[in-house]
Amino acid sequence: MVKNISNLGTILNKSEQKFINGGVTTCDQIPYPCDTGFEPNENCKCVPILV
Repeated sequence: MVKNISNLGTILNKSEQKFINGGVTTCDQIPYPCDTGFEPNENCKCVPILV
């Protein structure tokens, strides 16, 4: 897990970085990050990112 965090900034797209950097604050209590290609919705569930 720690190994993955070290390169987190390089693999996330801008919307995911915005979420992590505080662009979305409603899901601060989410206990786990969403997988690549997924993002938390308004209910803090990981859903596929719609492009």
